[in-house]
Amino acid sequence: MSQQHRLRLAPTPSGLLHIGNGVNFVLTAASARALDAELWLRVDDLDAARVRGEYLNDIEETIQYLLPGQLARQVLDHKVHQSARLAEYDAALQVLRQHELVYACACSRRDLRAAQEAAGVEVDVNSYLGTCRDKAIDLGSEGVVWRFRSEEPAGDFVVRQRDGRPSYQLASLVDDVSLDMTHLVRGIDLESSTARQGVLAKALSEFVPDYSAFAKTRCFHHPLLRSPSGEKLSKSAGADALRNLRRSGMQSEAVYYEAARLLDPKAECYTLDQLTSVVSRVWELA
Repeated sequence: MSQQHRLRLAPTPSGLLHIGNGVNFVLTAASARALDAELWLRVDDLDAARVRGEYLNDIEETIQYLLPGQLARQVLDHKVHQSARLAEYDAALQVLRQHELVYACACSRRDLRAAQEAAGVEVDVNSYLGTCRDKAIDLGSEGVVWRFRSEEPAGDFVVRQRDGRPSYQLASLVDDVSLDMTHLVRGIDLESSTARQGVLAKALSEFVPDYSAFAKTRCFHHPLLRSPSGEKLSKSAGADALRNLRRSGMQSEAVYYEAARLLDPKAECYTLDQLTSVVSRVWELA
């Protein structure tokens, strides 16, 4: 595997990017500069029904808006689409299947909620009580998901969707390993995803040694930029799109400023070089 440090941006083209996405972009770019690393673009376009041409264009336009010209060109030259990598995801799924590390689950979201309420536990879509763990449902059955069999049933998470698509957890892990990502910059809301991917990588590495590399991947989970009411920004919730903000005249410096203030309330950064000096300290402490 490559010894070159490497990071990636990983937007989903299911809506227009908001300023929180922009903050992640510039924190990742600053990290790449601080680490003298390559910066790639991974387009998470597995959910074809939600992908739109305008959303794909918005990703490229946002990169060109936020990043200096040479770096923006580098990112766009190192672009991969998850939709073109299905064979790699399927290979990982078949390893899990062959070694009985997955099982079929027929529970709907309503079933999950009902089981959690009946058990008197917190209702959480990411938590599972193991209802189908020992039912031996055929993995080839229609309308089932595949769950990874972890040490605790509550930690059994989905690796294959009902329609056959790989889950985010599996696809992201496969990409980060096969594309030699050495560092990850993620929002704090993805900390549990990083943990799940670590568990999955450890299991896969027993049969495919390359997955052991994920244990060495360094990850920075940054605070989230939130709405004035304290809520997480969301494309689906209609958060102000960066496209609209830049068309109204907002300069990229505002995004750098917001990113720096998340890490240091006293920081006043308006350029990639200034933000790099703040981010460098994060990696020194990590």
